[in-house]
Amino acid sequence: MARFFRRRKYIVDRELQFDLVRAHLILFGTSLGFLAVGIFAPLVTELNGPVLPEDQMLTAATMMLYMHERMWLLFALTSVFLILGLLRLSHKIAGPLYRFRRVVSEAKAGVPTRDIRLRRGDFLHQEAKLLSQLIADMTEQADMLRRTGREVNTLREKIIATPGLRRTVQKEILDELARMQANLESAGEWSSRG
Repeated sequence: MARFFRRRKYIVDRELQFDLVRAHLILFGTSLGFLAVGIFAPLVTELNGPVLPEDQMLTAATMMLYMHERMWLLFALTSVFLILGLLRLSHKIAGPLYRFRRVVSEAKAGVPTRDIRLRRGDFLHQEAKLLSQLIADMTEQADMLRRTGREVNTLREKIIATPGLRRTVQKEILDELARMQANLESAGEWSSRG
């Protein structure tokens, strides 16, 4: 039980976690309604039915009052327990989603990111591995684009510095290199920030 209270923050993604709690409470309330009808309907029917001997009516009424006194408290305690358990469970989903959003935002901004680390009890470990691999691949491609861009610049400078080339050939090669460089820059626009 001590591990339950280790987290700094249990509400990480308010919308997601409260939607899960709300959906769970609807399911629990519906189940509670069916259970209450199943328990109390026969007793109410028995009390409102044909006239019963007084001792049977007294037994049914006592049973109904006894169950009514204890059932609602039990359901309230169960609801609190389920809500706390659901918040804890939803944290195991919302926490990784929060980390995914942060890492994607960093990658989008061109900030180099590291592998996504999740807690041992969290869900979505496979998705974290896939996202980490995707970001690593994109970083590798961005590095390749930057290297290629530098090589194009170096080649362009060599062509300009070569005295023996005819001006028209030099112009065509430089135009082609400029077009290639523009394509590289547009393809790796997000990577040029890193």
